[in-house]
Amino acid sequence: MEQMGAEGCPTICGTVLQTEDMEEQLTSYLLERLRRHDSWSHAHSVCVGRYAERIGRQMGLDGTVIGRLSIAARLHDVGKLLIPASVLDKPAPLTESEYQLVMQHAWYGCLLLTALGYPDDVCEAVRDHHERPDGRGYGRTTMAGLSARVICVADSYDAMRHSRPYRKERDKDVIFRDMVGNMGRQFDPDVCRAAFKVLFQGGLDVQQSGMGREGRGEKGQGREGLDREGQDKEGYPDGDDRIGQKALAG
Repeated sequence: MEQMGAEGCPTICGTVLQTEDMEEQLTSYLLERLRRHDSWSHAHSVCVGRYAERIGRQMGLDGTVIGRLSIAARLHDVGKLLIPASVLDKPAPLTESEYQLVMQHAWYGCLLLTALGYPDDVCEAVRDHHERPDGRGYGRTTMAGLSARVICVADSYDAMRHSRPYRKERDKDVIFRDMVGNMGRQFDPDVCRAAFKVLFQGGLDVQQSGMGREGRGEKGQGREGLDREGQDKEGYPDGDDRIGQKALAG
């Protein structure tokens, strides 16, 4: 991978990003590419980044860690750049092979960011953001780092706060009960306790930061009609909604 395109991407693939400015510029570029590829995922990623930052501050993380957490959270779905839009936007239920493909987005994102020179902790957080304390995540491991565990909570919360064509947004009291019920299974309890203070007590509620009609765009509309039967009955839906839940239920 020498470069991703000719629209201004720095030709630094395979090297270590030298400055925070370079890192932020490349992050903005990748988010813009994601917006063109799947506008819903882009808007969702921006919101998840904001939630994750607030949770990190509530947990008392230092500025450097929060900065890396912010980058990983905003880029947690960047691996979807390597998944055809026809799969992401498919209006019908996904086939088994399509489920398996979409599940790879976390790993694809890790590989992409590694090739672009992002720090290891950012790449690992992107790789592990669908892992769970009970070992029923994408990689079926319980070894996810703190940033990945924060992103998992922020990702799930944002997904449920916004309506999609096949279901309405959940009320915050319903989300709260579901998250409490899944502490220790899908969510890290310490992260949840910090999240409750900023997400359910007026600390943060990103209602329309790109997540409304304009944020989704026309392309995002088709993606919403995914398999409703694939939802994990024992877990809380995440940012991919029905896409990954079939695998989690096994």
